[in-house]
Amino acid sequence: MKINDVIEVMIDDVTREGMGVGHFDGMAVFVEDAAPGDIVSCRITKAKKSYAIGKIAKIITASKSRITPACTSFPRCGGCSFCHIDYNAELKIKERWVQDALKRIGKLDISVLPIIGAPDTQNYRNKSQFPVRQNADGKIKIGFYERSSHTIVNIDNCKISSVAANTAVSVVKQFMEKYDLTAYDELKKDGLVRHIYVRSANSTGETVVTIVINGDSLPHYEELIKVLQEKLTGFCGLVQNINKQDTNLVLGDNFSTLWGKDFVTDNLSGVEFHISPLSFYQVNSLQAERMYELVRKYADLNKGDTVLDLYCGIGTMALIIAKSAGKAIGIEIVPQAIEDANLCAQINGIKNAEFICADASSAAEILTERSLSPDVIIIDPPRKGCDAETLKTIIDLAPQKLIYVSCDPATLARDLKILTENGFEIKSCQPLDMFPRTPHVECVVSMVRVK
Repeated sequence: MKINDVIEVMIDDVTREGMGVGHFDGMAVFVEDAAPGDIVSCRITKAKKSYAIGKIAKIITASKSRITPACTSFPRCGGCSFCHIDYNAELKIKERWVQDALKRIGKLDISVLPIIGAPDTQNYRNKSQFPVRQNADGKIKIGFYERSSHTIVNIDNCKISSVAANTAVSVVKQFMEKYDLTAYDELKKDGLVRHIYVRSANSTGETVVTIVINGDSLPHYEELIKVLQEKLTGFCGLVQNINKQDTNLVLGDNFSTLWGKDFVTDNLSGVEFHISPLSFYQVNSLQAERMYELVRKYADLNKGDTVLDLYCGIGTMALIIAKSAGKAIGIEIVPQAIEDANLCAQINGIKNAEFICADASSAAEILTERSLSPDVIIIDPPRKGCDAETLKTIIDLAPQKLIYVSCDPATLARDLKILTENGFEIKSCQPLDMFPRTPHVECVVSMVRVK
């Protein structure tokens, strides 16, 4: 098989990147934007000894799960992978990913529970970050990156971002065109506007718009405030963020509030949260509430129990679960997050929650000094999973119950293998679709200590 060969292949699986998988003469063939069940004619774009990559030349027989994408930017935009697949089929694929990772990476012989689908697959994101660039003709482009590139796909209406985010993008684009404001150029390192960062609250409808600039100030921002007030329902704040660094990070360290406030107020499971631009907060509020209630169910707390929440962020999990516990202790290494968590505890009058700015091993030392032993540990690490020191801390603290919340089945399986080899037993594994149409899936795993 060589480049530009055209072959016929049946698609029987899909990768985490959303590529269809078929086989030809015993070789795996990965086909962009193919759906399981498709029979396609594809042109080979890359040929290796053990696999090939191709693009669809013609769909010979369409899969029963194939649908017409609601988004006109699919598949160019790299934000979504499943716009061409029926949602029920997407859920089955994600459920299988979790099961396969546990078996293949974790060597774990357990069955996952049926995945919990999201109540809505559109406009569910409460946070969106839009890079801003300029065409060669000077026209402003605002959208998302193409797959595996830094080329911007212009997006007029992102189907998974909030209605507020799409409105804000439209307003800012017109504002930039009216006042001839330049967009950032990654190669030349010049141009003013780098990103539009929009955060909304599901329960209150509040929206804060943050403009990330490569400069000292945003010209004519008073006019932008007026238009946002007119066109953006729930608009409550305009924030300027200065980022002059040559970096892939969206936000710099310098924030200033140009109007209103720099946070939105949201309510999850009866707890009020103030969420600033830097706060970690689940992007799908409705599904997050389901997840937190599931965590509380698995924890099955008594009023005398001590709960340790590692990677606590702004304390979302600890504050929700504190209502059922004797004491909830949140651990987070980011100082701003700890400040936000303490503020949220104060606002809600929650007196049995404490937040410590430390890493996991330091937190263990603090608990030991206080003669505190957690009955339940909850961990919700970033996509890379837990580091070795954190896993050792959990094993040494030996809680009766351990709940692992994961956004990556591969690192989850890796960590579960270590935990099950060191005294813990898996009771249940519940996948949730927190990010419909994207190649991500969340899991909540309930464990107990048996050794």
